Amino acid sequence: MKTKFADGRSIVFKNDFLDYISGQLLSPIETQNYLLLQSADSYFLNDFICKEHTQYCDLELTFVVYGSLLSYTNGDFEKVEKGEVYLSFRGEKHIVKSKHGARFQTLAIDLKNESCCAELFSLLTKKFKNASSKKIRANISTQLATILSEFIDDDLPFKTIHLDALISEILVILTRGESKKSDKIFDTKDLLPDLINYIDTHYLSITTLNELSDEFGY
Repeated sequence: MKTKFADGRSIVFKNDFLDYISGQLLSPIETQNYLLLQSADSYFLNDFICKEHTQYCDLELTFVVYGSLLSYTNGDFEKVEKGEVYLSFRGEKHIVKSKHGARFQTLAIDLKNESCCAELFSLLTKKFKNASSKKIRANISTQLATILSEFIDDDLPFKTIHLDALISEILVILTRGESKKSDKIFDTKDLLPDLINYIDTHYLSITTLNELSDEFGY
């Protein structure tokens, strides 16, 4: 679904599975380990604010594709910039706003009872729920873009299996911690295959050549 507003803001794509008035779940996608409640790709040109609300899902993550956001959870606002992920958990008071243009992707999930990923989710919750900072730099743009594409195509075979694997991969990346940049490469023969692979897997988020220079130290 694409929605435009008169003041210039626009949501490029958004799927909601929650009735915010009644609090009732409408039609979540169920996988082996998760209930996928929301997946959204949002772009805002002017001032944007998602007013304070109580988080309804076990985990919501917001990944900034470009621009920056100010996110608030039970405390002070924290600036979240391109390539960073902000995490919020069930029951927390949450606000998101942006002064200037920004694009961000959102994923909201519940963990199913007796999930084999319960230990993974527990580690992530312990690491971030009561932390002073709830943001982390992580390369999850490829996984989120794939989830968004799977989300809107109902006829894909093995869809729920793929979504389950993608969500679990994201949680593993976040639990492991900050993504590390590649060591400096001096041999262009070694550089080229890695560079091509990086572009192929990050083409949705790369906006400048300087980002490639910073990533590869070349």
